[in-house]
Amino acid sequence: MGARRRWSRTRTVLASFVVVAVTCVCTSPSATPVSSTMTKHHGLAGSTPPTPEEIREHEPRLAGWVVSRTISVPSFGSLAYGHGAVWVVDAQNLRPGEMRGDHTGGILFEIDPYTGEVLDKIANARGGLPVIGQGAIWLCTLLDWAVAPDVVSRVDFVTHTVSHIRTSTSDDAEPEGIVLARGHLWVANNFDGQVAEIDPSSRAIVRIIPVGRGVRGAPATDGTSVWFGVSDPGVIVRIDARSGKIVSTLALPRPELEGLLMAHGKLYASTPGHVYEIDVSDPGSDVVTRDLVLAPKGGPALGMAWGFGSLWAIRSDPGELLEVDPDAFRVSGRMRLGNINAGLPAADALAIGARAIWIRTPGRLLELRRIHE
Repeated sequence: MGARRRWSRTRTVLASFVVVAVTCVCTSPSATPVSSTMTKHHGLAGSTPPTPEEIREHEPRLAGWVVSRTISVPSFGSLAYGHGAVWVVDAQNLRPGEMRGDHTGGILFEIDPYTGEVLDKIANARGGLPVIGQGAIWLCTLLDWAVAPDVVSRVDFVTHTVSHIRTSTSDDAEPEGIVLARGHLWVANNFDGQVAEIDPSSRAIVRIIPVGRGVRGAPATDGTSVWFGVSDPGVIVRIDARSGKIVSTLALPRPELEGLLMAHGKLYASTPGHVYEIDVSDPGSDVVTRDLVLAPKGGPALGMAWGFGSLWAIRSDPGELLEVDPDAFRVSGRMRLGNINAGLPAADALAIGARAIWIRTPGRLLELRRIHE
């Protein structure tokens, strides 16, 4: 089945230099394959692509922000903000690059965002790609085949009880993406090539929607539609959350989709070397409107988030926090987080909440706040 990917999957670097005009045609499920045209950029005959150093010269350092607190959280793992707390996973005995464990591993830290106090440590709560909603935090938990089938783990906000939900009838579905829409869970079953709609109350699988093998990464929703990236054949699939029907598919100029984020009416999609802004205002006619061209070298982005009027992303090797101006669609500031430390990524997950930016690094949680707050 090929090499396993870790939970907090690598996502595309958001380091820009130029913005490129792009037109992509979105098709209905029965239409012909998607075509695309793209204006060339720094790739014309006889020209030389910009170096990472040239790119960084055009991107100012992030001003007005400071690392205001460092909180010790062992190991590595995912991160989310919600229900008035920061939630941080300690993967414990797993190593970076490993995905599978068992129900007895992992600790979920609940942290007060204002005092930095650890409010609770919830045992047996391991997983990645967390989503907040329906009174709980949800995690994709991939298990050893000999132990149990893959599941989605639910951690109740009030009782901190950990429970597990099957997302497929197969034992190796490999759930790698969760989104909540219209009161239901929508789960990307990577190996099954399906999206499962699940009723969180009854834990019943309501619908199974075939979309293609390799459905994975952070999906997105606006509450009425859900979007999933499918690596084979390399498209974004839009599903109507009421009917469960595929509304359209969109092929990007560069496939190998890594992650999606819905913010302020726009869908953002990251692929190796690019971040695309997508107009989704007309169901069935999603179209790429702008292309953020990325630095030719450097580690991939490990998370995207929206806050303080900007799009934010982290990358590793070197570890950096990037702020993207959504109007100009360019990197407006960057903060160095450190280089690779003992073979671990310098930054692993990103969340925004309680007027702060939260970044997970090996053994630590970083809190960033504006200097004058």
